[in-house]
Amino acid sequence: MTPVLPKAQRPGHAEHLHHFFDCLQGRAEPINTPSNGVDMIKILCSIYESAENGREVRL
Repeated sequence: MTPVLPKAQRPGHAEHLHHFFDCLQGRAEPINTPSNGVDMIKILCSIYESAENGREVRL
């Protein structure tokens, strides 16, 4: 089964979906890696910690 989505004129959600399907079907490599996800979680947790404690959090 192959999803059929309209091609977006500019980057956006549809382009991300096209890229995701291309990755699933082996036609592309993921843009983001698991390491990128881990880094983002560290950043978000630090933002919350900084807001809660009212101080800078170094990563």
